[in-house]
Amino acid sequence: MAALNNTEPNLIIEVLQALNVILALDAFIPLRGEERIDYKLELLGGVDELEALQTHPNITIYKETEQIIKNYFKNDDVDSTMANSAIINR
Repeated sequence: MAALNNTEPNLIIEVLQALNVILALDAFIPLRGEERIDYKLELLGGVDELEALQTHPNITIYKETEQIIKNYFKNDDVDSTMANSAIINR
């Protein structure tokens, strides 16, 4: 995730778009629990880095980051314990 710390907005946008594609494909791969890419990314602190990018001054970076978090990592109706359990049991 070091590429997300880069100061070049275009590179960050490309990395975020690639990550979005990878996470979308993850839904079609028959992996479960700890094998899932979204689970590994969360364990490695990738979600924290994505959340930090939500304060980036570039609006495209903000929107890409918001979409990834919303689509793959956030469920406001479920507490974090249940969310972690759901990720593991996919």
